[in-house]
Amino acid sequence: MFRTSGFNGQTSYFEAEGHHFAHSALTMNYCQMNFLSALVLLMATKAQHRRRYAAVPGFLRMLREEAGLTQRQIGAVLHEPQAWVHNCEVGNRRVDVSEFCEWCRACNIPPANAIRRLEGKPD
Repeated sequence: MFRTSGFNGQTSYFEAEGHHFAHSALTMNYCQMNFLSALVLLMATKAQHRRRYAAVPGFLRMLREEAGLTQRQIGAVLHEPQAWVHNCEVGNRRVDVSEFCEWCRACNIPPANAIRRLEGKPD
C-alpha cells in the first residue's frame, strides 16, 4: 500500500509496503523516484484501470477489425473523432454501456452477442 502520511515543507513522508520514506523531491535519486512512481501506478483508481475492465479495450478493437472498419470509419459512424476511438481501444477512456452498444451496432454485432463473447460464452 502507498499513502502520503504527511507533508512538511519540501519533505514528503510516504509509507509503502511497511517501509517508511521521508525524502525531498530534490534529494531523491533516480531509483527512489522510479519506485515511488511505480507505487503510484499500482494505485490507479480510474475505473478503466481496474482488472475487470482490462479485456474491454482489446475486445472493442477486435470487434472493429472483424467488421473491417478503420478507427476513422467507426468514429464517423459514432460521430466521434479518430482519437476518441483510439483512446477507447487502448484503455485511456472508459466506454459506458450505451457507447458499448453503439460500438457493437456500428460493427453489425448485436450488443447481447458481443457481451456473451466478451464473457467467453458462445453466441
